[in-house]
Amino acid sequence: MNKRNVVIIVGVLVGLLAVVFGVMLSQRGQEVSGVQDKRSGPKITISPDEYDWGDIQIDEKALATFTVTNSGDENLLIYRISTSCACTKASFTNSDTVSDVTIESGDSETLEVVFDPQFHDDQVLGEVVREVYIKTNDPDKSEVTIPLIGILVDN
Repeated sequence: MNKRNVVIIVGVLVGLLAVVFGVMLSQRGQEVSGVQDKRSGPKITISPDEYDWGDIQIDEKALATFTVTNSGDENLLIYRISTSCACTKASFTNSDTVSDVTIESGDSETLEVVFDPQFHDDQVLGEVVREVYIKTNDPDKSEVTIPLIGILVDN
């Protein structure tokens, strides 16, 4: 066998080893990501994850509705719901409390958010930005923030 053939054979073998090694690493990465996707525990998902009221009449309240779902395999505990301003209230439709709410695995609750522009004495027209904060036992999202925006307009 001449030197040129040996170089070609060695090159082909190195290429094959690289392909086999790459496939093995790829499969290992899929296994690892599969484990991460199958983690146990509660998992909060909110739809929509933000809200735009558009124009809000200065003398009217604005309502936004969200679906809060537990897509995990353990109970999701809502420790507390709060907002960035007292002019904005948030609560679940089937509960009169904003703390210690349990959402079982696979279940959803409806969250209503109401913005009252008349709460403030000094009403300023223009952009309004508010946030809702939800504290949970989800290990990946212990606090979720939902941004809400709108434009306060006069009749």
